[in-house]
Amino acid sequence: MRMAEKLKKLEEVVKKMEEEKEKMKEEKEVEKRRRVEEVEMEKRRRVEEVEMEKRRRVEEVEMEKRRRVALEEELGRLKRIPETTPAAVPIGDGDSRRLVDCKAAFSEKYVSKPGSLSPDAFMAIMTNAANQEVSTSVGALTQSSGWGKSRFLCEVSTRFRCLYISMGDSVSMYPRQTRSYAPLKMILEAAASDPDLVVSHLMNCFSQYLDRATRDPHIQALTNAEWFRYQLEEWNPGYDVRIVGGTLTPLLRAEAKARLADAITKFKEHYRVSCVLVLCDEAAALLEPFSASGLPRFRLFRRAFTVMGMTACFASTQSKVQNFAPALHRDESYKEYTMTQLERPWMPSPFLAINPVDVSVGDVLYPLSLADLHSAGNLSQF
Repeated sequence: MRMAEKLKKLEEVVKKMEEEKEKMKEEKEVEKRRRVEEVEMEKRRRVEEVEMEKRRRVEEVEMEKRRRVALEEELGRLKRIPETTPAAVPIGDGDSRRLVDCKAAFSEKYVSKPGSLSPDAFMAIMTNAANQEVSTSVGALTQSSGWGKSRFLCEVSTRFRCLYISMGDSVSMYPRQTRSYAPLKMILEAAASDPDLVVSHLMNCFSQYLDRATRDPHIQALTNAEWFRYQLEEWNPGYDVRIVGGTLTPLLRAEAKARLADAITKFKEHYRVSCVLVLCDEAAALLEPFSASGLPRFRLFRRAFTVMGMTACFASTQSKVQNFAPALHRDESYKEYTMTQLERPWMPSPFLAINPVDVSVGDVLYPLSLADLHSAGNLSQF
């Protein structure tokens, strides 16, 4: 009897083990099917992603094709209109809308009319300023963006041999900063230096620029227009100077001034110009302070032109650059002069503030005569 019970219990244990075994087998089958399904789902997901990426790329290619077609159509349209600058804009309404021909407009407003501010008249004014010994008379050319400042400087540079420096800090805007400004900017950023030392190095830097422009056979062979383009895009004259702790290396003013005077003479003789004219575009960069004292950089920069035969004109959208030209208050720029004129103290009147006019202005009588350019009304309208 006991043996029968033991056999029965053993059978139950064996049966239970068989059931457990079957259950584990079923669970394995379920897990296997689940994994197979996951693999299949992952495959389908990846296939869908590949298909979506393929469709996206096809759409991008189609969009690029449409964009290129649109650009080609726009290019074709632009080829059918006259050469324009930002100043040559459509004026009028409806059927009366027309494009201003920038070359004809420039000639009409600045060149062809007697008494207008043509490049020749402008150069005559600047030459008069350059030949005032121990004077910091300079020009300021201000107007809204896109209305002809850079174009005017280009016209002057095409007519006369000038130094052109763009001080703009934007890589996307025209005109770009010229490489010739980098050494001047480096000197102006030596904030721990004595201001007189900064002026001496500015003079020395300009003398090196003029020497290279006079002696380089490649530059000598360039036309005025080619020289302007070369300065705008390629010329990198450099200036070898050490700045330690924000301080420039020592340089005597008399030595720098003598070098600059000699370089001016050679430049004028070689290129047969009446003066060395430095055209400074995007000159608002000089409104920044030189140091913590708040002294504007333009005052130091302007003092570099206290050598006879050389002057500058500063162009900007900022009317504040007109402070570069008028001497409405006494500053260090005139100390040397007033010390030699004690019996008859002299304070220069505002020299010149030129405003290139909108080519489409109709209600105002432009261009101004040279006499009107010097009037208090014209100088105070900003």
